[in-house]
Amino acid sequence: MPAFPFAAARIWLFLVLSSPRPGTYPGYVRVIDEGTDKALFFAHLAPHPRFEVNEDSLAVAARLRCSFPHAGRYTVQVWFYREQGSDILKAELPFGVVKKGD
Repeated sequence: MPAFPFAAARIWLFLVLSSPRPGTYPGYVRVIDEGTDKALFFAHLAPHPRFEVNEDSLAVAARLRCSFPHAGRYTVQVWFYREQGSDILKAELPFGVVKKGD
């Protein structure tokens, strides 16, 4: 049985993004430990999501290569960069990590 910290090598995040405006939207993904509010993982969305005219949704996959220090609640956050001002939080997806047998 795996012990903590547990290195999750095969977790994929699948997103369906939408935008009413065409353009390229660079962004990133973070995994947050809700118990400590610390980021365990950070990665740029690559390639950058790009929306064409009359294309309102786009599928994106991102591999999450992070280690979970303990059982508990975590959150995946999806952010888009802004040229001016703070980055924009576009999604928060909470999930739980449990020890097998619990």
